[in-house]
Amino acid sequence: DTEGKENLFAREAVSVQVEGEGVLQGFGSADPQPTRSYDDTTWETFDGRVMAVVRSNGTPGEIQVTFVTEGCEGVKVTLCAE
Repeated sequence: DTEGKENLFAREAVSVQVEGEGVLQGFGSADPQPTRSYDDTTWETFDGRVMAVVRSNGTPGEIQVTFVTEGCEGVKVTLCAE
């Protein structure tokens, strides 16, 4: 929320983007009744969470994974592929 407190009951659409030497292998949530494909790059949170599976494309270098949802500052994670 606006005070930075977690709300695990909120359902928010989160988008993921992978750049660099990696690919998105799958993206989703723990929702027991999903209505989306794990190939989609946007999922709604379930219990406040989503999970992205990222793998190397076989070339050493950096992988940047960016998560974005409306009303929140985006988050970028940098991984190192060897």
